[in-house]
Amino acid sequence: MHHIRPILPADLPFMRETLYQSIFVQPPLPRSILDAPEFRHYISDWGQPHDAGFVAVDSDGTPIGAAWLRLLTHDDPGYGYVDDDTPEVCTLAVVSEWREQGVGQALMAALMHSADARYAQVSLSCDPNNPAMHLYQRLGFVYHGISGTSHTLVRRNPTHGQ
Repeated sequence: MHHIRPILPADLPFMRETLYQSIFVQPPLPRSILDAPEFRHYISDWGQPHDAGFVAVDSDGTPIGAAWLRLLTHDDPGYGYVDDDTPEVCTLAVVSEWREQGVGQALMAALMHSADARYAQVSLSCDPNNPAMHLYQRLGFVYHGISGTSHTLVRRNPTHGQ
């Protein structure tokens, strides 16, 4: 059994670990990569007005997964950058023993519900071989472009403009 709640300031160390776990490259990069600008902006100064995120916790309150988004700009774009009005899903990761139990889907559902209240669309970057690609497609993300070896995907808000 798990529960989804908003990210709290105390979750920052778990966010950092989650960000590392979400990097889908082989061989794995050293953890110090998180200090590089292209990764640091995904969690530095967390809690800005356009930040939104959720943590999944088990019945004991232990974090088991996280997903969040940020509104990055053309001056400091993320891997899934589309434009200055489109927030990017920075991370979705679930600890290994909780994978394939609906945790990632629950996290993304909470995140998309939050995003739909504020934005016309959301983007993300995903390696086409990442198993999460199937989840993103089920949630309505579609191919928007390519950056390096990863695809930029966009999910339009189904209620925007109604």
